[in-house]
Amino acid sequence: MTTPDPNVCPQCGGRKRPEFDLCYNCSQARRGGGRKTQPSAGRALPQECVFNTFYGEDGKLRREIFLESAEKAARLFEEQKMSQASIRSLFQMLKSLEQRLKVDKDMSVGELNEVFFRFIRQVEYQAKREVIPEVFRQFVDQHKDVVIGDIREFKGFVEYLTSIVARMKTK
Repeated sequence: MTTPDPNVCPQCGGRKRPEFDLCYNCSQARRGGGRKTQPSAGRALPQECVFNTFYGEDGKLRREIFLESAEKAARLFEEQKMSQASIRSLFQMLKSLEQRLKVDKDMSVGELNEVFFRFIRQVEYQAKREVIPEVFRQFVDQHKDVVIGDIREFKGFVEYLTSIVARMKTK
């Protein structure tokens, strides 16, 4: 007969300290406070918030990325306890690249992709740490194939994210 691992939470199977009965998240959930083990398992991103291009047939940015879809995405992120502050550092990664694109007209798609891959990595890391909700990670994941390799679509994604952040409560 094997003894249970003292570093595994018996409730969720996550990591815990051996001196405690439960992991931090399960302990907080039992007490009625703190983060739940899966805070964003509730709602998925509505299909009208996902785009296969950020541009309309006229070649201009779509109205939805400024208005309706941005509003829906912002409300969903807020419902999932995402704050404007928690998205700010991620958002800055993209805004600084957008500024570089304005100055460096010869920036290669490879350089753009490299920064965007770092952004994706950081989003995944922050979602794993529960700093941002899983639904935001899904939002980025569902748009990555549109953005990767296309400077114009990258700019559209940044516009969309700017509209979302502008609609989120500051605190």
